[in-house]
This record gives sequence, C-alpha cells and structure tokens, in this order.
Amino acid sequence: MPWRFIARRDLLAIVLGAVLIVVLAFVYVKVTPAVRKANGGFGPEWECENPGRGDPICIKKPVESPAPRGAEQP
Repeated sequence: MPWRFIARRDLLAIVLGAVLIVVLAFVYVKVTPAVRKANGGFGPEWECENPGRGDPICIKKPVESPAPRGAEQP
C-alpha cells in the first residue's frame, strides 16, 4: 500500500495508537512492581512473595505468645 493513499487522519490514528501502546507499557513497567510488593489486601500480619509464575504466595507471620504467668519471677 503506497503512502500516498494514507489519509492524514489514518496517520494520526497510527501515531496515537503507538503513543497509547508506549504509555500502557510504561505504566505496566512502573506500576506493576509496586502492586506485586503489596500484600494482596491482607493485613500487616501477612507476608506475600511473588514466585515469578502464578499467584503470590502469602504466609501469616507467627504470633509471639506472651510469657506464661509466673515465668518472669526469679
């Protein structure tokens, strides 16, 4: 298809499409790592890791149990 048959609006549509793809790629590269580090909506007692494939793996942090009564006395 020779270039002389492409209308100005067609060229504008191609350029805008390319700009849109570049913007979406930039957002994906910059925003996705921040989303991956999030704990997926769980509370602060959860720790999530992204293994690289599949869904993140979330593990609940162990809860420190208080010392039993009488254990603090010498």
